[in-house]
Formats: sequence, C-alpha cells, structure tokens
Amino acid sequence: YATADYGQADLAGYTSLSDIPQCGMEDGSMAGGYERICEWRADAVGNHAGESYVLVDGGKVLSWGGTREM
Repeated sequence: YATADYGQADLAGYTSLSDIPQCGMEDGSMAGGYERICEWRADAVGNHAGESYVLVDGGKVLSWGGTREM
C-alpha cells in the first residue's frame, strides 16, 4: 500500500489492523491536515454499519464493508 509520499517500509511497522490507530474523524482530518495513517472501523464507531477502511493522508488504501452483529 505504498503511496507517493510513503514507501512500503514506512508502513511496515503496522503488522496488523490492530496496530493502526483509530481515526479521530471519519475522513481522517485534523486541524492541521490529515492523520498520517489511521483506521476507521465502522462496526465500532458511528452508526456501527457501513464501510471500514484504512487511510493514509486522507486517502483510502484498504477498505472492507458490511455490517456485523455487535
């Protein structure tokens, strides 16, 4: 999931989804721009439905959808 700004080595420290911090906002935005890397887990936040994804600088690099019983 390398991007123009971050090579694969930059992301290698995240060996599983549980290592990726949760996004503060659904789109990863912060006062000064975007979180470098974060995960939005829709089954745990918001309305507990819809798409979950990993963002790098506000852009989706991995997503999965669906709903799950809590």
